[in-house]
Amino acid sequence: MTTIICKECQRPFEVTYGVSASTCSDCLNLKNLNSQKSSQREDIFKVSHKVRFENDEQILQALETVGDAFRSSPGGANLMLTEHVENGIDAIEDFVKVKNLRNYEGRITVQIVEDRQELIIIDNGNGIIDPVWIIENPLKSRKTGESHQKGEFGRGLQGFRGFCEKLTYITLREKPNDSEFKHPDHVPVVQLAMKNGLDIKCVRLTLTKNQIITNWEPVKIDEFKKYSNTKTGTVAIFSDWLPGEFDELIKDKQKIYERIQHHFKVPIEKSVAKIYFSTGKKHVEIEPRVYEVKDEEGKMDELDPYDIPDREIVNPYTKQIIGNLQVRFYQASPNYEHTYKAPFLLVGDRPLGNSILHKMESFSDKSILKSPYLTGYVVANFLKPDSLRLAPKPGEEYKQFVNHMKDILDNVLAPQLEEYSNGFKIFDKQQENTKLILQIQSFLKKQTKLIFDLIKSDRIGKMSLSDSMGETENQRLSDSPNGDNQGIITKDASIEASIEAVILYKKDKHKKPKPPPPGDPNTDTDAEKPVTRYRITVPKKDGRSTTKVMINPALSSKDGRIRKQNFEGPGLDIYRGKLDRNLSKWDESKFLVLINESHETYVEYENERKDSAKYKNDVYSLKQKHLIQEQYLWHLIQRCAKDLNDEDKYREFWSAKYKFFLQKGSE
Repeated sequence: MTTIICKECQRPFEVTYGVSASTCSDCLNLKNLNSQKSSQREDIFKVSHKVRFENDEQILQALETVGDAFRSSPGGANLMLTEHVENGIDAIEDFVKVKNLRNYEGRITVQIVEDRQELIIIDNGNGIIDPVWIIENPLKSRKTGESHQKGEFGRGLQGFRGFCEKLTYITLREKPNDSEFKHPDHVPVVQLAMKNGLDIKCVRLTLTKNQIITNWEPVKIDEFKKYSNTKTGTVAIFSDWLPGEFDELIKDKQKIYERIQHHFKVPIEKSVAKIYFSTGKKHVEIEPRVYEVKDEEGKMDELDPYDIPDREIVNPYTKQIIGNLQVRFYQASPNYEHTYKAPFLLVGDRPLGNSILHKMESFSDKSILKSPYLTGYVVANFLKPDSLRLAPKPGEEYKQFVNHMKDILDNVLAPQLEEYSNGFKIFDKQQENTKLILQIQSFLKKQTKLIFDLIKSDRIGKMSLSDSMGETENQRLSDSPNGDNQGIITKDASIEASIEAVILYKKDKHKKPKPPPPGDPNTDTDAEKPVTRYRITVPKKDGRSTTKVMINPALSSKDGRIRKQNFEGPGLDIYRGKLDRNLSKWDESKFLVLINESHETYVEYENERKDSAKYKNDVYSLKQKHLIQEQYLWHLIQRCAKDLNDEDKYREFWSAKYKFFLQKGSE
């Protein structure tokens, strides 16, 4: 033991040797007691108040904030529409589950009636089971807590206030709810209605923008039958639109179709419900979204997926399986356009309000999610939405989701995307080179009297069977002088742009498979169709080895067409000569003009292109095109112009260059 002087009371006290202490136990106890008393004294002066809504104006303002939120959101009226289709899906799922139905065909129709300026949404679910609840609890979901519910008649019910004056529901149930009989305001109305032959199964609810009152009214079943012949269901009618809002809704009907297709991809695929979109005489079923592009024949060709295996997610602390993570990313290109191209997250089979991955704070630093060579979605069946269905609910599940996604993005997707984008750029670069060559040659033929000694060089040749590919067909680019397509491959260049066309067979999602032959149920009868892919040899980072990637040629243009253009004369390619001070050189053996990508001027232009908002997704910037065409023009005149001495060639080059770029500047 050792003796220490207390810093509070200055009295000595003993402590065990080696223990650090400066205050005696009596002083410590007194200090804790005073702290508790001080806290209690502070609590004496605290008064808690609840928020109170004592007048109709306050309640109306609260309801209108919901409409304002929908109106100010990027989705606008389309988001409001989606919420009511969501209600229909929920009602159908609820009906199937409660009644234990088998093979029930859910059906939802989104109908636009332009002459009456009405938006009508019809479903054949179980109807609005408890109208009194949704009337008196406008901002609550009636079925919060049930796993199969995405939120029936919660925030979406009041969203109409941002777009129109009136929302009318006509709903038909198998039986009325007890609350409709027991509510004191309903008793006299119910008695009178039943005397007049109404069984209260069918009621009409009317909501008005500038009122907090919802009118409940029993009506004849005929009112429901005006819109639907089903035994149960709900009709939602949006009318008396605010100025300009209906016109804004119908301005782009394709966007309505795409939003429904995007939001309800999984329910449609699982056949929870068939969703129809009706505009006047046009009545179409909304098909599940397929990630695809038009090929040069106008047929749809499904995009190729990145190879990302599913993951089983385990809680590292409890060692329990949380769920499965499915990443469905597809190879795209800058030419691939879709309203919902950006990769997004599905929670509970639906996108959330803020489900675009690169816009989520957790992935804001992952620029790979913004790549033009990427599209698709992620399914995380273990996540839960927050109360507003705007984002995933925080917690251990979300933490594990973020950790696994970052690992996938960095270590699985990134290497594949880099190889694919490099291969695509090689393919794009060769097509762009052909355009640059043709511009030069077309100008020379029209604007000069120069005579050239040219060798024919077809850009894309005939289809021929490959000896090494079995039953696939190759479309080869020859590297033999004077052969089919000579002058496009450079074997000794740093980037070896070796390309061959391959015919593959994929399942045709637009064609129903044939039934299996009798007695052989295991036969794979999925319909297949031939598709063309280009196999491109891409150099790896080490500069010594290469890899091969497949690209879809339909992605090389916005309309899926491959421009097969021929040119005469030398080809155009690149090389990397870090120690070479020349911007370009002539390859006699390949009959090629080679551009030095490692030259400091080219590197400067390339860095500018990458940083440019205008050119970052293009093969070349305008400055690069001019640089390449200048070099090509120089070698073309120096190597191929006939009957000219060196001085004449030099003079003709400067004259042609001036006229060519003067003409381009005026176009």
